[in-house]
Parts: sequence; structure tokens; C-alpha cells
Amino acid sequence: MRADRPRATDADRPALGDATQDRTAPGSAGPPATATSGVAWPPRTQDVRRFGTLIRLTGPFADGDLAAVKASLPGRQVTRDGGAITVWPAAARQVTAHRHGLVILRGGAFDTWSVGALRAAHPDQHVSHDGDTVTIWPTTVDPTQLHPGE
Repeated sequence: MRADRPRATDADRPALGDATQDRTAPGSAGPPATATSGVAWPPRTQDVRRFGTLIRLTGPFADGDLAAVKASLPGRQVTRDGGAITVWPAAARQVTAHRHGLVILRGGAFDTWSVGALRAAHPDQHVSHDGDTVTIWPTTVDPTQLHPGE
């Protein structure tokens, strides 16, 4: 690759349901993708982004949409935070999200690829990795969040 050409990354491209890359422009939204594996994103899906093995869907989701994604991907941890459904990297076996934005992932071997995907998906947050735990820190922490009784 020539040095004067910009290099596109997987994080820049929307993902299809089977996690292959769509070569459309970053930020473009389209109809929900259906994978050849049979995984279909909820009809309310407005955008799908892939960051390595992390997949983030955005749209006006309801609890039923989360349940449908979980049922389609039984081996993966899937969470919903308002208008975003996140399919966490395959290495994540447990996801704990706190109401102030702290997310703790526990699992098997978080390799460099998985940690890099988490950092790409959370560019404004600090992501730390220690063995089988990855922590995504909130962008700001108010002292009252640390000591709510004080």
C-alpha cells in the first residue's frame, strides 16, 4: 500500500449481519442487513457498525428488539443502552454496565484484536485491560458518583 493513500479500517465500515464488511461510506445508514447465517437485525435498526468483533446497532429499540438479537446470537453477550444495542466481543463472557457509564467485561482471553476493537468503539473513553478483565471508564466522573452519600 502506498503511504500517500489513506488506509480504511474495519471500524470505519458498517457491518453486515454475519460480520462481513460493507464497502459503503462510513456513516451511511441503510436497511437492516440479513446475514447468510440467518441473523437478521431488528426492523428498527437504522445503522450497524462493526469494530472488530464488537457490533453496535442504533435505532429506536424496544426490549423485544434486544431479546431478538440475544436469541439470534446465543453465544454472545448483548446489551441495550437506550438507542444502541451492542454485541460485545466474543471473548466477553460477562458484561456489567453501571448507570454512570462504567462497563466491566470479564471473560477468556481478551487478545489485542478484541481490546483494539473496544478502544475503537469507545474513542472518547479510557479502556484498560488486565488479564481476563477489560474496563471501559466513563468520560467524566463527578465526585458525587464516587461517594453518593457525601
